[in-house]
Amino acid sequence: MVTNQTVQSFPTSQNIKRVILDNGMIVMAYENPSVKSVNIMGSLHAGSIYETPDKNGLASFVAGALMTGTTTRDFDQIHSELEDIGADVSFRSHVHKVGVSGKALAEDLSTILDIAADSFRNPVFPEEHIERMRGERLTWLQYSSFNTRYRASKALREALYPTSHPYHYGTYGTEDTIPQLSIEDLKTYHSKFFGPRNMILVIVGAVSPDDAVELVVDKFGDWENPNQPDIVDAPQVSNPTGDNRSFVFVPGKSQSDITMGVVGPSRYADDYIPAQLANSVLGEFGMMGRIGKSVREEKGLAYYAYSRIGGGHGPDSWSVTAGVSPNDVELAIDSSLEEVTRLITEEVTDDDIADNQSYFAGRLPLRLESNEGLASHIHGMESYDLGLDYLANYKDMIYSVTKEDMITAAQNYLKPEEMVIAVAGPEYVNYKSIQPSQPVPLRASILRPNQPVENSVYPLDEDDNALHLGAIKNGELVGVGSIYKEDATRKDLSDAWRLRGMATLETVRGEGHGRRLVEMAIEYIALNGGGDLWFNARPEVQEFYEKLGFQVEGEPYEIGLDGARIFMWKTIEPVKTNGA
Repeated sequence: MVTNQTVQSFPTSQNIKRVILDNGMIVMAYENPSVKSVNIMGSLHAGSIYETPDKNGLASFVAGALMTGTTTRDFDQIHSELEDIGADVSFRSHVHKVGVSGKALAEDLSTILDIAADSFRNPVFPEEHIERMRGERLTWLQYSSFNTRYRASKALREALYPTSHPYHYGTYGTEDTIPQLSIEDLKTYHSKFFGPRNMILVIVGAVSPDDAVELVVDKFGDWENPNQPDIVDAPQVSNPTGDNRSFVFVPGKSQSDITMGVVGPSRYADDYIPAQLANSVLGEFGMMGRIGKSVREEKGLAYYAYSRIGGGHGPDSWSVTAGVSPNDVELAIDSSLEEVTRLITEEVTDDDIADNQSYFAGRLPLRLESNEGLASHIHGMESYDLGLDYLANYKDMIYSVTKEDMITAAQNYLKPEEMVIAVAGPEYVNYKSIQPSQPVPLRASILRPNQPVENSVYPLDEDDNALHLGAIKNGELVGVGSIYKEDATRKDLSDAWRLRGMATLETVRGEGHGRRLVEMAIEYIALNGGGDLWFNARPEVQEFYEKLGFQVEGEPYEIGLDGARIFMWKTIEPVKTNGA
């Protein structure tokens, strides 16, 4: 079956043989005589999108069990046949599809196609192997529950997509659903969703396209499933509103993982390629793009930091992931958001677009050096309806993308204020400056619980000299305090600063958060020339502030509806910086 046909540099409509069989199966064959092997790659619409939440993991279980035994071969026969010829066939399940891949010497193509067809069509799901697989899956899930990157990714997925959306669920199942999946469930799922209609099978290697198609017809041509349902698409979804933070406590860990994201483009989106280039600038190119350079290299906040764009059959996520010390979680989040904001507000540089266009155009030939790479790209061309000349036109498409296209695509999806943020790891507390609006809800609930929220917005909140500080525990704002350049009302002070709005959630009082916020305020004033810090204290916290070196001035007094207050103050000496 090996021929001497001259093969073009890229698979195109001129050298890919594409045939639709009578049963609706799509076969694509491409000859690559430069190697003596052959690869197959295929898929059919039977992924987890077709299962119900209470049967989560069923599609993956079925796919994983296809080669445990058929009506014509038991487990040992299947794997012995493959081992005898040094070949491989495997199945996998994703959200939309179940896929198959395989490789062998060209002379053994018939064998791997026969095993693939037999496994697709005639599995029997032997109890012995099903129970072994069940145990392996439960062990993997238990192990993964201690993996901070896995837990952060899972938390992002569950927060980003509602429970009614198939993307809310993982494909592997859960510790609750896996034990409940019966052999009858597997058989029923297989009989309903596995069939040839719209199935894609690609064959690449040292075999003539005609011979390849003939073999597929022989193995798959008489396969029918009249009950096979129509293709199901994932519904469109918007970014969630409301609280966008989640924290997953993983005991015994010294590292935290952050995953933050929004709903991104599908592979079918018109702006997918510009978005892909923009993502490369953000967190892929070189040492993980701008995020890697800023968060990892320059600031030293992360062990790794990168961005990823899903781009599958539906509205997959566009996300940023980082592994950090618990002490640096909030700084890493802020730094990543700064780079996201910069991407959508500043035009990328000439170097950025030139480097990334060159990178994308240059890596394609490398990915097409193997049969596996060729099969994968041809499969993608058919799966996403890109056309058979997609690879031939790819370089021109990449270089036609403008800087305006990239920023427009980024703006279409990357909305920093809507990003869902998930952190998994040990408990942590970070202290940092926050935006003027952030302290208001906590001030209102703690300091003025019986007044309208707007009464907790202070006149100087938006002033350029104001500094708002927050204590963030496990992603939740648990303590706040603010300082302002403001003259004192009851004492003539020099370079006066006012401390105001100190509030801490009752559930964390006694943990030292208020003390640390006051210390940060003092450090800030010292670094900015020093001065006198004053405030109107509630009598019940007088002792707390006296321990921090503040003095009482005069007698207690009343301030409107706020009740009794005590005037307190402290002189803060300036601290010289290295550059002073």
